Amino acid sequence: MDRPRAVRTNQSTMNTFIRLGFVCLVVVLADSTTVAADSGVTLEQSEKQLRVTWPMSPDESGVAVFSLDEKKPLIESLGVAAKGQPATVVMRALNPVTLLTVGSRDSKNPQGWGAFFDNTPKRPYETFLIALGKRRVQTTNNGTRITVSLAEASGGGFRGDVRFTFYRNSPILHVETVLTTQEDWRAIIYDAGPESPAPSWQSMGWNDTNGKFQSVKYAAQAAAEPLAVAGRTIVASAGTGSLAVFPAPHQFFYPQDEAYNLKFVWHGGNYTGRVTDYASASASRTQVTGDSSLGSTRRPALSSILAFSICSHAAMLGRRWTPSRATRTATVTKSCRAI
Repeated sequence: MDRPRAVRTNQSTMNTFIRLGFVCLVVVLADSTTVAADSGVTLEQSEKQLRVTWPMSPDESGVAVFSLDEKKPLIESLGVAAKGQPATVVMRALNPVTLLTVGSRDSKNPQGWGAFFDNTPKRPYETFLIALGKRRVQTTNNGTRITVSLAEASGGGFRGDVRFTFYRNSPILHVETVLTTQEDWRAIIYDAGPESPAPSWQSMGWNDTNGKFQSVKYAAQAAAEPLAVAGRTIVASAGTGSLAVFPAPHQFFYPQDEAYNLKFVWHGGNYTGRVTDYASASASRTQVTGDSSLGSTRRPALSSILAFSICSHAAMLGRRWTPSRATRTATVTKSCRAI
């Protein structure tokens, strides 16, 4: 078991979450269409469905269809449409899954949140599957990107929502489970990825730590398997295209004298006995940023961040997908890259 890491949140972070709650535009009209001019994103909403179309490049658009029916997977489909052509579906029936392992910090330690050796795994901890709740559409338009909040989320004393951000001229679909708690001195690690009750991909691929491309065929009964993966990226491939899954960039400077690959990327079913459907995930067990000014306690807030990158089968012909450093920065390169 990897030790839970400290979760600390400064006041500016908390205020950011509050501001987001107030500036959201709640879309309640049935069969409505919204176009964000700067981002080029189009939202088409009916009673049970939201369809989002965004420009991935001058020649291609991404198409994401979300279900507002709580009995169905949140992501009905992800696809790519060539200019002037109907969309080709790449993946179907996906749910964003987030696991929180919640432990505690030592509130009596004189160093407070700044204590480096806190021995969190020697105290009780528990892993929770974050449950999706009521679905609704709330949008925030921020220049060349638009964020859509689609479902409430809760678990392990945390509550929040699931958000999807679309960027103009990028194949990236940025997925966040944004959570907060009223409990002090929590220590958190989290895993995040997509799961499906009926996976539409045929294989999983990744680059190993020696730089070699590895691939395994999808097997419905395969148990979850941790992998030593380069670039923290794993790719689900279907007959029409591929979906790459990777976490956000590191938000802290880790020690440079030693570095270990602890196999935080995984795929398969029945992960930790809590994710029953087949899932592929790039676990983000990184320290959440925070502040310990004057040694005061802060109730933690958490943003479980994940990114999907989709590309069509046509773009993959004669190529093999490989992650690069650029895929883990704010500016993202093409999701399909020849090697």
